[in-house]
Amino acid sequence: RSLIAPLRSFSSMRQPSYDAVIIGAGVIGTSIATELSRHGWRTLNVDKLSGVGLGSTSYSSGILRMTYSVLDSVKFAWEGYHYWQSWEDHIGVEDEKGLAQLRSCGQVIIRSAESEAFITKTLACFDKLGLPYEMWDNAELQRRLGFDLTSYAPPRRIDDDSFGEPNGREVDGAVYFP
Repeated sequence: RSLIAPLRSFSSMRQPSYDAVIIGAGVIGTSIATELSRHGWRTLNVDKLSGVGLGSTSYSSGILRMTYSVLDSVKFAWEGYHYWQSWEDHIGVEDEKGLAQLRSCGQVIIRSAESEAFITKTLACFDKLGLPYEMWDNAELQRRLGFDLTSYAPPRRIDDDSFGEPNGREVDGAVYFP
């Protein structure tokens, strides 16, 4: 059984017993509580805010991506992706209003000198785990997405006089992650 309590209420609670006290009641803290509770642990989430998911979790855009440059992060995201595919089964709850839905659309990372180090590290992780990706040249990028292939790199501050100005080159293709 999992209980959520704001920090200010914690001191006034009678002396219940918990197997784990979890700091935070956002997506990570509540996920930890859920999994521990499934294994018979009595958990308590403590958060400085007045409700669940009101901290940095509330600023999430809801994007689930697997493109990280660290192997453990890719593994963690890949596992989470599979939980999301059958979310209702995973959490074991039905909601007549419906639950959050996963809409898989893939991800494209445009290749440029500025993105190449990240792409190289990310592809090494994907190769090690046998995860799918596709290398797209500019013709494929244009065919699939109709992108403007003009390069605007490197990134510039909005107060830079050349902000938004093309650099005279095209992008170097892309990597597509289904």
